[in-house]
Amino acid sequence: MYAMVNVMNSIVVTGSSSGIGRAITEYCLPDYQVVGLARRQPTVLTEHPHYQAVVIDFAQLESLAVTLASLTTELPPPAAIICSAGYGQFGGIEQFSLAQMQRLMNVNFLSQAVVVKAFLPKMKRAGCGKIIFIGSEAALAGEKQGGLYCASKFALRGLSQSLRKECANSGLSVTLINPGMTDTDFFAELTFAPKDTRVHALQPKHIVDAVAAVLAADAHCVWEEINLQPITKAVVKRKKTTAVDCDKRD
Repeated sequence: MYAMVNVMNSIVVTGSSSGIGRAITEYCLPDYQVVGLARRQPTVLTEHPHYQAVVIDFAQLESLAVTLASLTTELPPPAAIICSAGYGQFGGIEQFSLAQMQRLMNVNFLSQAVVVKAFLPKMKRAGCGKIIFIGSEAALAGEKQGGLYCASKFALRGLSQSLRKECANSGLSVTLINPGMTDTDFFAELTFAPKDTRVHALQPKHIVDAVAAVLAADAHCVWEEINLQPITKAVVKRKKTTAVDCDKRD
């Protein structure tokens, strides 16, 4: 059974255990009950009195839907859903297996749509709430070796634009935040990374600041898209160890 939480103080965060999602979770915990959805749940979060851990593999859509059906029955509508789960995988499309292609789209796009779908009816009936997607600069322009990753982020952008129009009369706002390269473990197993994370990458707190602004916005105002970049950008290349770049974090 899942503990009941106050409707105005509950937030659902996907990918809550690491990277940007972890930073958002830690920001929200003092003032909100956070329902954190992640494949791994670190002890430092699970022991927090305001954190409710839900272990989910976003690549497995059928089991995800079953878990969410139970969760949404027990919980009141959240004040916000923040979708930040995802991982990076890069290479020419011919280098991907079908399983890799499916997993990338499942985790980065389809699972996030499934999460929103599960909570949306209750949020619409409540007549208020915010949906925030953490997208990427890859949602704005395609890049070499990034076709499938960009496609997953383009899909999030299209979903956010459509949902914004569909949900407006129900009092829900939908925001897409598109960060550039950010200093997280996203690049741990990739062949490229920011050259100097102090100047060539955003810090997670910069995305948290954007989320905070959206959460604080008046109910009659919507931040449609927020694009964030470091002022200067430089990339360092690293030796390739696999046929397809893949960060296994999700």
